[in-house]
Amino acid sequence: MKQPFSRALAALAALMVITLSLIIVRAAGGQIEGKVSDPKGAAVVGATVRVTDNETNRTSSGITDAQGRYKIAGLTAGSYTVVVSANGFTDGRLENVKVDDDAVAPADFKLEIAAVQAQVDVTSGGKGNSEPLYQQLRQQAKTEQEFSGPYATVNNLVLQRDAAKFTLKSGEIYFLTSIEGRVTGGVFIGEGELSLVPPTDIEKQSLAVFTNEPRITEAFTRLVLRFTDMTYAEIKASPNAKIATGGPQVDRARDLYRENQQLLRRRLSDNREMRTLVDLYTPERPGFFNAFIEGKRFSKLI
Repeated sequence: MKQPFSRALAALAALMVITLSLIIVRAAGGQIEGKVSDPKGAAVVGATVRVTDNETNRTSSGITDAQGRYKIAGLTAGSYTVVVSANGFTDGRLENVKVDDDAVAPADFKLEIAAVQAQVDVTSGGKGNSEPLYQQLRQQAKTEQEFSGPYATVNNLVLQRDAAKFTLKSGEIYFLTSIEGRVTGGVFIGEGELSLVPPTDIEKQSLAVFTNEPRITEAFTRLVLRFTDMTYAEIKASPNAKIATGGPQVDRARDLYRENQQLLRRRLSDNREMRTLVDLYTPERPGFFNAFIEGKRFSKLI
């Protein structure tokens, strides 16, 4: 009686081992891994990565490390959707990522910068174009008082903005009258040079479509600046700039700024005043910087 029982127990134990082995192999499964980076190739740290089984809708998630890398293991073989989200970026998404047992499915992401949205509450009769600050911005350069304030005589003043380097070799910068204590534009008249080397191959190729060069060095004589960042404070604090009032070319600066307003409104349909208004209402934002360049080779560069 004991012998048949012993055989049955041994068979049951063997079956349990086989079953356990199958479970272990099944749990090992496949994995999805990759790197998440920004448009310049820098690692995006702390991004959330979610993978969803397209058949069962079961979701697993992970977080990118200091190198922007992630790995989600233990996935059953099948087809998955991978979604990456991070503050300040638009979501990245890949459909039908195939996962096999004991194999790695690569899934890299290059996230795009998210468009910034802000809400401005208008209390002047419900009409956006009657907002007082907005009206002040729209009327800039239309009166003789504009550009009658500070201006700067500059010598080899360098403004570095992202991949662009502006060297203002000699000349004058005429600034708009401040609104809410902030200067939001200026006009440079003189001799300067732009040097731009795009950080990625794709951007170099895009630049070459318009200029036939993957990088650009352009001399200019006029520069219209629109900004809400620290440009004015940076110029004012520079030893290469001397601040004064008035200026011999203030009328010309006013005319150049008016031409730029017409370019933005009529040809480009770009409401820079509204974009500026958003930053005036939310001073904690980092601000923007736009340069409109009258170059010697390329007459219209932005």
